[in-house]
Amino acid sequence: MKWFKHHSDASSDEFISDLEDRFGLLGYARWWKLLEVIAAQMDETDKCSLEYSWKKWGKFLKTNQNILKTFLKHCENNSKIILTEVEGKVKIEIPKLLEIRDNHTKNKQATNKPLASDLALEVEVEVEVEVDKDKDKEVDIKHKVKDVWFDEDWASYPRKAGSKSKAKKCYLKSVTSLEKRDEFRRKTKLYITNTDPVYLKHGETWFRNWEDHAVAETVIHKSKEDQKFDDKFAGINKFMARAIQEEADEQNNICKGDRVSDSKQLNPSSKG
Repeated sequence: MKWFKHHSDASSDEFISDLEDRFGLLGYARWWKLLEVIAAQMDETDKCSLEYSWKKWGKFLKTNQNILKTFLKHCENNSKIILTEVEGKVKIEIPKLLEIRDNHTKNKQATNKPLASDLALEVEVEVEVEVDKDKDKEVDIKHKVKDVWFDEDWASYPRKAGSKSKAKKCYLKSVTSLEKRDEFRRKTKLYITNTDPVYLKHGETWFRNWEDHAVAETVIHKSKEDQKFDDKFAGINKFMARAIQEEADEQNNICKGDRVSDSKQLNPSSKG
């Protein structure tokens, strides 16, 4: 409690007047000091009491135990306090403080009493917060996985020209799932296999436009130079094959002639 009401005519109150008559101004001061000590510990709850030893209460109110007992007994007899003593501990309760406490504490008490709808809303908000946290974690994990994907795919691409950061931005935008990543890797592999390394697109360009590029699934497209070389080599192969065949035929003919000559020598004509 920050403050409590102290009416300007408090001294005219019958109880206060009696305190002054019996205990003098020390009794007046001790009463308000007692209110201050307990009020200082009050919060928005209805607790309006404190429990201390006789020694500590005497220290607060600047008196000895005998005078303190007489003073508190007088207050209790006038129904101003509720006094309870258990095993050397003295509990003093002053219900009047609930009436004269500050508006701040009263309002705080009122606002701290949740309505059923408020409780339901609180539960709903807590659930939403937890769900949002789970979603954030899931999104964070996906981002980390896709970062790893990009690093692997960028490292395997032969021509790393252009801006890597721009390539990554386009990659993350287009490769949105594991299926998309598989498609990217398959298409990239075919593109690299079917294209002369000299004519490969810059890494940034390929990572940006890979979805728009048509790549043959099975046919390997060779460069014009490679095709010319293959055609020339095929012609040479045909020429060599024909020459080898002619040489073989000629050799066969020679061998055949030799066999005929040998046969005549081994089997001379009977006319001889």
